[in-house]
Amino acid sequence: MCTPVSPSVHVQDDAATRPRDEKNMAVRIDEKVHSKEDVLALGIEAGNYVCYDPKTTVTESGFVKSRFLDDKASAACLLTLLWQMRETGTLPRFETYITLTVHEEVGHGGSTLPTVDELLAVDMGCIGDDLGCTEYQVSICAKDNGGPYDYDMVSRW
Repeated sequence: MCTPVSPSVHVQDDAATRPRDEKNMAVRIDEKVHSKEDVLALGIEAGNYVCYDPKTTVTESGFVKSRFLDDKASAACLLTLLWQMRETGTLPRFETYITLTVHEEVGHGGSTLPTVDELLAVDMGCIGDDLGCTEYQVSICAKDNGGPYDYDMVSRW
């Protein structure tokens, strides 16, 4: 687990404002070790990749529960769209590029495509008291404080 060195505001006064950088973060492993040698004996070394267990489960009613699900679900939606288009022989009305980028929130990387007039980035859907949707529907963010959203494009949908 990757965790802050001082995670609790109940114990450390500056825990909430301390930068989340390499000086203030630690990797904890699920093993009893007491020395660097103990860690090395497990085959763990500086520079190894750290992978997080998403703890994915599928409920009896078909809900998928998992950490980091927004990226996975977004990729699944795009791949399902491509599969469905192939199965039905459907072609998009416009020249269309589907890419999986590392910054899905804003479609970073899409600007490198040859002729892009509009860009749609697929990410998680928000639900909330002031939104007209439930967890069974799609929400379309027309504007928030962190993204370059196109209200006119969203309105056409």
